Amino acid sequence: MTSLESRLNNFIDDVSKAIGSEKVSTDRPTRMCYTLTHGPECLLHENYIEEFLPAVVLRPMSTEDVQEIVKFANKYLVPLVPSGGRTGSYGAEGMRDCAIVDLRSMNRILEFDEKNYRITAEAGLLMADYVKFLRERGYMPLDWPASERSATLGSRVAVNGYNWWENGWGPAEFHVRAIKVVLPNGDAVKLARGSSRPSKCGISYNLMSLFFGSKGTLGIITEVTESFIEIPPMKVYGSMVFADIKDAFEAYLDIKRPRYSRLVWRTTVSTERYLKLIAPYIIKKEWPEECKAVVDYHIFGEPQAVKEMEEKVVNILKNHNGFERPELSDVRAYWDVHNLLEDYMGLASLTKRIKNQGATMRMIFLDPNIPDSNLIAFYMDLQRLFSKMEDENHYPALSQVMTVLESGTPIPGMEGYNKFWVVLLADWEKWDNECRKEFKKWFREYAELVWSHNGSLSTTHGFIPRELEVEFLKRELGEKEYELMKLIKRTLDPNNIMNPKIFF
Repeated sequence: MTSLESRLNNFIDDVSKAIGSEKVSTDRPTRMCYTLTHGPECLLHENYIEEFLPAVVLRPMSTEDVQEIVKFANKYLVPLVPSGGRTGSYGAEGMRDCAIVDLRSMNRILEFDEKNYRITAEAGLLMADYVKFLRERGYMPLDWPASERSATLGSRVAVNGYNWWENGWGPAEFHVRAIKVVLPNGDAVKLARGSSRPSKCGISYNLMSLFFGSKGTLGIITEVTESFIEIPPMKVYGSMVFADIKDAFEAYLDIKRPRYSRLVWRTTVSTERYLKLIAPYIIKKEWPEECKAVVDYHIFGEPQAVKEMEEKVVNILKNHNGFERPELSDVRAYWDVHNLLEDYMGLASLTKRIKNQGATMRMIFLDPNIPDSNLIAFYMDLQRLFSKMEDENHYPALSQVMTVLESGTPIPGMEGYNKFWVVLLADWEKWDNECRKEFKKWFREYAELVWSHNGSLSTTHGFIPRELEVEFLKRELGEKEYELMKLIKRTLDPNNIMNPKIFF
């Protein structure tokens, strides 16, 4: 028996005794389920199952269970990969000989503080259950992911999740008031903004923010406290169709201005390529050639304010040459398409994929963060890059296995910036080493395009081909800033047990 095998066996034995053997799985079928997220990194590894296959899957039921797991991981130097809903596209897949810490059994609501608009729950709580709990009581969360049926509360911190209502309320980190996290040394600490209480305090460091976007590299989040609000008394959804894509983008940019954002919680542009693809599902017929885009809007608030705001939005759309086509522009139909996409994310939907599409197709999600000032130019340049990807003269192998599903939907991010949502479709079965080589070459072109427009590579999902990750992180952060990131990691996690496969 090798030293590694011995360490793993001792780790599994000790953890089983500490938290209960019923929370420990070592059978291969269970472990195989954790080799993947819905992210594309698996496409870049010929033997991904063996490379991403964990040694054991652990399902803690409490913070104390997590502390025991971390204690023995340090003792035996076993890597830990925290796992929630695995709907983020980077970081949660397994790694060879790691222990997966699946937090979904930790799903209790611990405190509901109605007077102070605070709710505390365990990290594995499904966001759909969290939303349901609040809505049944007349409230709603401000952190509301589109993938609520599969995302978990703790993962919202780990990836600093994008919020469905981000134009009005900002990303996940704006609404998380406190977290409990098990550090790499096994200590459980409660962190907020300069305090251990779920409020802002100016007397010390804002340590909580360090864990947003950390993807399990600095500790395991076990509890989250968030704020919530009353459900607004009135909401209005609407949209208009455009014959010119630039008109649509300019209307969108006018609607998302900060002066309107407290009422206009969301607005998007759905573009021609995507609309043609989904038209049979949402309108049961082909998309008309003269319609190049749809701009939708979501307005929430007090009735009088909503009515006045809708009048302004409609005027903005019309001033940019928007027109009404009710049979094409029911905004609720577009939500149904997102649910279809969610059905295809991860192994939980494997049977549906086999039946409806074939299990070989894999989605690749990109979400660069692009400033308002460069949004239209970036969109146009990106379309040219997509055409190049699909041209066998430029990418002879990649062009045979990749197609563009959604060529770019801008969604408001922080003021002045946009999450630019892109979905590519890869025929997994046909991927070979030449496809992998060409994809990394194409991704490098894509990254340079994003940076040339003063953008960042990812708003939330964070995918970078692992082979390029350190180089690209240094480009995004800067060399000194990346060294600071490494220093923080080494200080908190000297044994490098926390999700060591990413960032460094």
